[in-house]
Amino acid sequence: MHRPRIYLAVILPLLALGVVVVYLAVRMYAESHAVPIRAVPDVNGILIAAPTFLLWIPVALLLSNFVIQAVPPLRRIADSYVASSDRPDFGRSQRQLTKVLLWSAFVCVPLIAVGWSI
Repeated sequence: MHRPRIYLAVILPLLALGVVVVYLAVRMYAESHAVPIRAVPDVNGILIAAPTFLLWIPVALLLSNFVIQAVPPLRRIADSYVASSDRPDFGRSQRQLTKVLLWSAFVCVPLIAVGWSI
């Protein structure tokens, strides 16, 4: 069974919000170093932007699961999909995504710190 399209309708806007989060992270770097955002060195920008977006992906997935669980019509669609396919339920999915988030943070936060400090 194919995943219902409602998942994309919830996940994609949250993933797109990651672009705003990345912009704000780079802008905070620029403000804290008193340089215009266009003057942020490429290396610093990449070391801040790429890990920030990679860290945002599991956050967006966790948030989308909360939205799907909180809205009853979406929850019914998700529950019927989980029942008909061999997919994890809400609780197991949240635990798996939390582990992914923690491992991502273990890798990405030091990269962001390096980008911030050089």
